[in-house]
Amino acid sequence: ANVYGQSVKLALRISQTFVKEWQGKHEKTENGENHRKYTQRPNSGEWDIVGYENYENSEGKAPSTVGEHGGCMDASGRLVQEKGIRFTQYRFAYQDIQRQTRDWLQSEELKALAAIARGESGKASEEILTGLEKDGYVERAEDGYRPAFMVCHKDTEYSLKEEQKAELRRIRGKAEEIVLKQYNFSHDVIMGELPAILREDAHQDTIALKYIFQLRGAVLEEALRKGYLAYDGNGERRMLGVYMEI
Repeated sequence: ANVYGQSVKLALRISQTFVKEWQGKHEKTENGENHRKYTQRPNSGEWDIVGYENYENSEGKAPSTVGEHGGCMDASGRLVQEKGIRFTQYRFAYQDIQRQTRDWLQSEELKALAAIARGESGKASEEILTGLEKDGYVERAEDGYRPAFMVCHKDTEYSLKEEQKAELRRIRGKAEEIVLKQYNFSHDVIMGELPAILREDAHQDTIALKYIFQLRGAVLEEALRKGYLAYDGNGERRMLGVYMEI
């Protein structure tokens, strides 16, 4: 289970890691850290204009995409990250899978989920537990409740054997090769459609690629096409794409 969890986390993070590393070659602060840099504007502004267009394939359908909602909402409605809890909901725009989970959980609900994952469901209020169960995030167990999605525990990450770590590194390397091919393909398509004045501006090229390159969606469509993933649309597995690391 631990190896499976590590593999899944590797797959989920591969796109963000690769794109950040690529962009980092073009976008560095003075101390060398990656920074999402836009064009400097008057009055301390930093922004660019991005245009979008609707797209449908030959079947009249929009391409499948995979969004990501990480963290939770605090009492004031702000998006926050709870210390020591990494919570992510990958939202699959495919057969309405994304509608089976909430857009965001509240901070107190996320803390309750972490407590349940540690076997301490007694620390959560009954009201919160009832709501989480109703929406499919938890299910009843003999000793209270248990999460209905994958949970990775940081204290077990270092228990992998060396050969397991080597295999994960090998898989990551192969995944990065595939990502590079997809990225280069997207780059060539987008650069072929940009006017010359933008193609000569590396910063604008990066902005265009950043918002158009849909790696997770491409992976999803290819996995479905080749049969690596399947979904029958019955909605029984409501927590697809949800995971927590504590």
